[in-house]
Amino acid sequence: MGVLAEARMAVLSELAFGVAHTLNNALTAIGGEASFLQSESKDPQVGEGCGLILEQVERCARLTHALLRRRAPPAAALRECELGRVLRDVESLLRDALPRRLELAVETSDEPVLLALPADEAETLVLLLVQLGAFRLRGAGALSLRMPRAEGGSHALLELRARAAQAPPGPAPELHERLLHDLLAAVGGSVRLVPGEGEDCACVRLPRLP
Repeated sequence: MGVLAEARMAVLSELAFGVAHTLNNALTAIGGEASFLQSESKDPQVGEGCGLILEQVERCARLTHALLRRRAPPAAALRECELGRVLRDVESLLRDALPRRLELAVETSDEPVLLALPADEAETLVLLLVQLGAFRLRGAGALSLRMPRAEGGSHALLELRARAAQAPPGPAPELHERLLHDLLAAVGGSVRLVPGEGEDCACVRLPRLP
């Protein structure tokens, strides 16, 4: 990876950390106010509503806490990682982050696939890819993340299939948003969208070690 690409990834990492930290502070304030209102109100509907708010605050807080724990100094970042392990590590994080009406299936390979990039960058790309797929489905449907067998070459393959529970209202954004393109370009990867009837497929190529 070139100096410019490393600088862009470092800036994006700092930005993501700052957003997670700010969001965590906001969630703490929201949770505190909802807890206070729940304890003070005698209205059962208010209590039920506060309970739902606290449930969602807790779900989002688990996500931000996980993101904050994952941040490591650049000097400590590994220069390689195994794709299957990355998917397994972020699977529980993804399940916390996704809407409950959206199913997620993660399929990894028994064959180790070493990537030529740090684990935190690979995790960021996977999280972003799945979140974009979830947005494409408008929060309801099924996502399938798998590692197709690559026939040699210098890149590993990652495939995301998104099937909507029903036709999303209005125009839907494509899976390959500009940010994902920029991140992949920074690490030497690419993404190709294959639209289908009722299902979209994003095929991602990530640089791998020989």
